[in-house]
Amino acid sequence: IRDDWKYIASVIDRLQLFIFFAVTALGTLKILFDAPDILKVIDQNALLKKWDPKFGTNS
Repeated sequence: IRDDWKYIASVIDRLQLFIFFAVTALGTLKILFDAPDILKVIDQNALLKKWDPKFGTNS
């Protein structure tokens, strides 16, 4: 009967592993695809000039 419980424990352990992997993967994908600017090309120099007037000067 001890081997039966070991088998049941390994099945439950494997099931929890698959559930954890699925939740982690789906959560990561949801966060990445919900980000509005993830695929947008951004002119970083223009943003730096906008927020820091001293950007690009050699002083």
